[in-house]
Amino acid sequence: MSTKKKPLTQEQLEDARRLKAIYEKKKNELGLSQESVADKMGMGQSGVGALFNGINALNAYNAALLTKILKVSVEEFSPSIAREIYEMYEAVSMQPSLRSEYEYPVFSHVQAGMFSPKLRTFTKGDA
Repeated sequence: MSTKKKPLTQEQLEDARRLKAIYEKKKNELGLSQESVADKMGMGQSGVGALFNGINALNAYNAALLTKILKVSVEEFSPSIAREIYEMYEAVSMQPSLRSEYEYPVFSHVQAGMFSPKLRTFTKGDA
């Protein structure tokens, strides 16, 4: 049984081309090498080379790591992955239900001097 790698789409190849161009432009400014990028990403230099040369496809995780290293946004080299990341963000950042499990009274005002450590009793007229 042979497992052949799925060929990259034209869009993925363009992403790799843009990424490599950004790397080439910024490597001297940021003092980077493929080896140092690989160390920061937790992979080998050949893995980084495969991403830059369009051998392996970028994914959202690697794209996010590369943005931190190259100090660019994902959208600068992969608009499609940027959209994917945004959609994931939307999925996890949805507002939780605003109804809480507990309800607490809200006081619109408190009579001056009533915040003292002395224990006092209050009557209906105090409210």
